[in-house]
Amino acid sequence: MIIISREIRIVVLSALGENLRDLRAAVLL
Repeated sequence: MIIISREIRIVVLSALGENLRDLRAAVLL
């Protein structure tokens, strides 16, 4: 489940891109 959620998260962040760019960096950190 965690892996799937992770993939979905990446897809969502990739789709929104600029809006969640900072959040994406926070997730990676």
